[in-house]
Amino acid sequence: MQPAALAAMAADVLNALSFLHDELKVIHRDIKRPNILVSAPDDLRPGIKVTDFGIAQILGEQNTPALLADNILGSPAYMAPEQLEVRTRDFGPWTDLYAV
Repeated sequence: MQPAALAAMAADVLNALSFLHDELKVIHRDIKRPNILVSAPDDLRPGIKVTDFGIAQILGEQNTPALLADNILGSPAYMAPEQLEVRTRDFGPWTDLYAV
C-alpha cells in the first residue's frame, strides 16, 4: 500500500475515534488492527469501520462489570499504561490514541 493511502486510513481511524469520544462519550479500549475493518474501495478511498466494542466504556462511568472486576482487559501490545495497571479512573480518549 502506498504511504498516502495508509495515512488516509489512519486519519479515518482517528476521525472515527474522535466521533466515539466526542459525540458518543465512549472509549473503545481495544483498538488494534483486527478491530479495524477495511471495506472495498469506494472511489479512491476504502471505508474504515471500528468494530468489537466488547470492553468499551462510557466516559466517566466507573461501575461497569468489566471495570469492577479489576482485570486487565484488552490486547497488551496495544494497551496504554493506565490499562495495564488497571487505573480505571485514568482511562480517557488518550487510552485509545495510545493504541493507534
